[in-house]
Amino acid sequence: MLDVAEKIAKIISLIIIPAGIWFLGANYQSADARAHTAIEYVKLSTNIINNENEADPQLMIWATKILNHYSVVKFDTKLQTAIATGQASISPSTASIGWFAVVGSLETKNEAFEYIDKLRASKPEPLKGYSFEVQKTKTSDLYAVTLGGKTSKAEALKRATFAHENNWVSDAYAQKNKDWESEIPNKNQ
Repeated sequence: MLDVAEKIAKIISLIIIPAGIWFLGANYQSADARAHTAIEYVKLSTNIINNENEADPQLMIWATKILNHYSVVKFDTKLQTAIATGQASISPSTASIGWFAVVGSLETKNEAFEYIDKLRASKPEPLKGYSFEVQKTKTSDLYAVTLGGKTSKAEALKRATFAHENNWVSDAYAQKNKDWESEIPNKNQ
């Protein structure tokens, strides 16, 4: 009887041990493949979000959802919306200086300075501490009228949003400095 039990145990071990090793290996490979896929999705989403000026708005929403899906700490709804619309950034260089609050884009330097004179007369109180600058853009050959000079993206967005939402200007936005050249400021700043 002991001989039979020993033979059965050997047969079972010959089947169960390789099956167990196969099962653990398959699960490990599957988990590794899922982790690799997650890494690639996160990389793609990060690239889309960090290039929000070129990304389609629907892609920004998708990329934000992907990041939130793979994040251990989930984004709240407000942060998801801010990232998807480009109002918040996931880039570690978000605090870097090099952004402008653009309150106007004009075709000539003279038009830009005339526009500044017009804006100066009705400048809202919270923005009075910021001076105007004119930047010559390289890509579009326009003159950007900026408020307050180079700053962080968050501060540029804050200034631009305030200027637009208070109907001081019809359009305002934050723009990263893309090798713009500062023009000689108007003497009456």
